[in-house]
Amino acid sequence: MSRGQDRILWYIGAFFLLAVGMLAMRLWGGGAASPEDAAMVGEPAPVFSLPIVAGEGADDGERVSLEALRGEVVVLDFWASWCRPCQYSVPVMNRVHERYGDRAHVYGLNVEENASLGVVREGYRQFQMGFPSLRDEGGVAQSGYAVTSIPTVVIVGRDGAVHWVHRGVPDEDELAEQIEGALTRD
Repeated sequence: MSRGQDRILWYIGAFFLLAVGMLAMRLWGGGAASPEDAAMVGEPAPVFSLPIVAGEGADDGERVSLEALRGEVVVLDFWASWCRPCQYSVPVMNRVHERYGDRAHVYGLNVEENASLGVVREGYRQFQMGFPSLRDEGGVAQSGYAVTSIPTVVIVGRDGAVHWVHRGVPDEDELAEQIEGALTRD
């Protein structure tokens, strides 16, 4: 190989590593809010009524309506069964669910429109989720909350407005701090 070809291969390799690094940062999240996230905070949370497909309430065909939860703090965790970073966020979300109990309602929101219900439920089981998960029928919630990467965690305050948006695996202390803030706001 000539020196010029070596240099080209080096540039291609460096570009590839940079692209992989940027993708990993996007998936794992650094918590940096995008302009869309910042613009959403304080705005009315997009409403939905979605079925519980895994966890408590799934066997009864229950649905969760965000409008019906007005006056409550709601934590939404957007996930998919193929998403490894989502699997790493589940223990954090499980502990938050246990810590806040009925004071903050924690729900998973599965975004896999084309996956069978069996695939979604198997992902829920494998991830060992301890909170109910909804199915985002037609991508209505994903679109409404401008979810472009997963996991994405959204806190909706008692006033029905978006309180906080985080892309990537959340830091448990920061998430708890944001939930506490939402709980103390009127």
